[in-house]
Amino acid sequence: MSIEEAKKRAAYQAVDTYVKPGVRLGMGTGSTAAYVLERVTALWNAGHLEGLLVVPTSLGTEWACRQASLPVTTLDDPRIQGRLDVTLDGADVIAPQLSLIKGGGGALLTEKIVARASDQFVVVADASKLQPHLGTGFPLPLEVLPQAQALVLRLLREMGAQAHIRQGGGKAGPVITDSGHILIDVVFPAPIDPVAMERELDSIPGVLESGLFVRLAHAAVVGHPGGRVEVLRFDSPASFH
Repeated sequence: MSIEEAKKRAAYQAVDTYVKPGVRLGMGTGSTAAYVLERVTALWNAGHLEGLLVVPTSLGTEWACRQASLPVTTLDDPRIQGRLDVTLDGADVIAPQLSLIKGGGGALLTEKIVARASDQFVVVADASKLQPHLGTGFPLPLEVLPQAQALVLRLLREMGAQAHIRQGGGKAGPVITDSGHILIDVVFPAPIDPVAMERELDSIPGVLESGLFVRLAHAAVVGHPGGRVEVLRFDSPASFH
C-alpha cells in the first residue's frame, strides 16, 4: 500500500470517528488534511452532517472548503465563540507523547490557534511521520516578523542551530505567510526537549510562533503501509522507532 493510500485510510477513519452532525470542526492544511476534506465533503453532500461549521487553518484550505460548498466560518462567529469541538490536521513529524512539528505548509500560526481552540485536536498521518525525537531531521519552522529576521537568525545560530529563511517556489524572495510574516526553518545539532525548546523559542523577540506543538494533540490517527490504522494517545510509546 502506498503512503497516499495510508494517509487516506487514516483520514477517512478520523472523520468517521470524530465528525458528527452539528460539529464545530477545525479543518487542517496539507496533503493529509486534503483527504479529511474529501471525506467531510462526501458526508456533507450525502446529508449526514447537518449543522456542521468549518473553520479553516489557511487561505488555501478556506478556498478548498468554499469550492466544496462547506459551511465556512471563523472563530469569531457567535455560534462558535472561539471554541471548536474537534480539529483534524496533519503533522510533519510525530514524536513520543504526541509532540509534533507542523508548519511545512507555512500555516503554523493559524494551525496552532485553531488547535488551541479545540476540545479535541487530532493528528492524522501516515506511519512515516513517526519519529523517535524532534529537532535534527525535518526542519522546525518559525513564523517571524520580517523586521526581526536578522536578530532571530543570529540568536538561533548562537544556539548552534542551522537556520535559514524559507524561499518561495513560485516567486522571487521569501515565502510570505497568510498573516504577512516570513518563515525561518531550523535544524538543531542534537535532539531537542520539545517543552524546553518551545519555551526558549517563544522568548525570542520577533518569533510569533514555532512549529512545535507540545501537549496539544489528544490523539493521532496513523495509517500503516499494510492497511492497518492505529490510534495513538499521549502515553502510547510502542509504535515509535
